[in-house]
Amino acid sequence: MPVAPSSFGTTPSSPPRTRVLPRTPCASRSSSRRPAGRSPRRCAGCPIESTAGERSDRSGPHVTRVAHWGTFEVANLGDLLFPLVLEHHLRAANGEVEVQWVGPLGGTAPMGLERAVARALPFEHEGFWQQASTVDAFVLGGGDLVHNAEIVIERAGAPDRIAFAPFATDLGLLAEVRPVAWNGVGVPVDVPDALAPLLRAATASVDLLAVRDEASRSRLEAAGVERPVDVVPDTAVLIDDVVPRQVRAQAIERLRADRRVPGPGEPLVVAHLSFATPAVLEATAAALAAVTHTRPTARFVLVALGETHGDGATLRSLAERVGPSASVVANPSVEEAVAVLAHGDVVVSTSYHAVLLATALGVPAAQFRHAAYRPAKHDALAGVLGRERWLLERPADIATAVDALLDGAGPPDAKRIACMRRGAEAHLRRVAAVVVLGRRPGVDLAERTAAHRHVVARLAARADAESALRADVALLREHHDRAVARATDVEAAYLQAHDLLAAGDGNTSGARPI
Repeated sequence: MPVAPSSFGTTPSSPPRTRVLPRTPCASRSSSRRPAGRSPRRCAGCPIESTAGERSDRSGPHVTRVAHWGTFEVANLGDLLFPLVLEHHLRAANGEVEVQWVGPLGGTAPMGLERAVARALPFEHEGFWQQASTVDAFVLGGGDLVHNAEIVIERAGAPDRIAFAPFATDLGLLAEVRPVAWNGVGVPVDVPDALAPLLRAATASVDLLAVRDEASRSRLEAAGVERPVDVVPDTAVLIDDVVPRQVRAQAIERLRADRRVPGPGEPLVVAHLSFATPAVLEATAAALAAVTHTRPTARFVLVALGETHGDGATLRSLAERVGPSASVVANPSVEEAVAVLAHGDVVVSTSYHAVLLATALGVPAAQFRHAAYRPAKHDALAGVLGRERWLLERPADIATAVDALLDGAGPPDAKRIACMRRGAEAHLRRVAAVVVLGRRPGVDLAERTAAHRHVVARLAARADAESALRADVALLREHHDRAVARATDVEAAYLQAHDLLAAGDGNTSGARPI
């Protein structure tokens, strides 16, 4: 995509770049079965004592095969960081690990990763149980995946739909045959009473329930989930493990060569905005322009972190309003997006992960909300990072916050970040322990698949019957509407004739016979 006009030139985006994650050898670790008692309540940023048990050392060459479920086929930076960090740490803990990325739509991971994403087979598919035949374990998330909503996203220039309920329900069933771990997922809304029994059943066999914040744990508990639930840091805090400083520096040099990032010397504000209405665009542009009143040489790099949300178009519109001091990095690779966030003197964004990454990389950041986007997870992140002061309630607050941050106010809390890193590492060691627990004993997938075919056939027959019923209802409605229309026409004709007759009687009422 072309970048917005700027003082740095106008060039098309660079083609996607792929980086192969290094395999990190290490000794095998041990873990144990998780106890039935409650997990300890700790600060989400602090290490949590392992609640998975110790496993004995394994000998001989063995490749652990893991299916990692999430929304990895969509162009959204936060979603794509989870599998990178997980795979790195699984290999560090267990040696030879093969991780298959799985999503509700399938396809190819974007943002320069160019990695295959298998399509998760839903319960209604006759091969549902067979997707467990080639793997040793499943991992879910992270991200806000445990809810029953559907969203429409933009993918390959066209709308597509993602249903979220199967993440919990289908993996809850697969947990009967393989170990399953939740990787810091979010439960963004309260669970409806009618769905609470389903969620309780879906979590009953999961080996590790780990969520991203206390609100998510509270929602699970309110739904009656009795299994221990851990609150863990977002694993993106370990970004240095997968996009290290040298890789970021190389990405910045490429972006400078493309004239999408300015050279050193002037104050650099990295900004990002999603889900903006025209009014929000105007307010954000005015706030960024106001920064130049006190910082005339300030430059703005607007980085698209979620092309699936239309970030590129949004930020180009924003750059047009801000003027020549702004440039756009559209369609960045994961490396480029992270590098831009790390390169700024200040980051200001509506994105949860933009603020988390910037803070983890030592860049002061402010998160702002607007009328169309006010998720509760922003409050949780601000609390964990100790940055409540820098959670802005409206775009108009941006200029004052950026000015203060450039003056040295609000540096990242290095101790909190270190604590979060330790907590994330401890959590990933528990995930690594779960994936090597071994396949459930006494499970015959062929037998389950054969029985499932009958279930699928009944579901298909029911779906066909419901479809036929809907067609019959639609036909009846059509006949009804036609009958009503005819009755309306007849009634109108009758009333017209009645009025004409009444008028005729009135004209002849005074006449005398000849």
